[in-house]
Amino acid sequence: MQRIALNRARVFALTAIVVGAVMTLLAAPLVFSNGNVVIHVGQLVLAIAVLVLGILRLRNARKELRAFEEENGPGAGDQKPVR
Repeated sequence: MQRIALNRARVFALTAIVVGAVMTLLAAPLVFSNGNVVIHVGQLVLAIAVLVLGILRLRNARKELRAFEEENGPGAGDQKPVR
């Protein structure tokens, strides 16, 4: 169960990275367009924050998985599919 939780944290981090990257790509051109610049800068800051959060969480998830495998051995807690 612990490996599943660690993998869940890793998948969440990867999702945050993808969402943050897409948000950044969509928000960056808006900063230079006409309109309310304050809102667009806020959107860009939020997008970059999501991206950084994802990177930090991925780094933390990898560190926790490494520690788990050092303690319990490589491949510990792997769930094999039932056929």
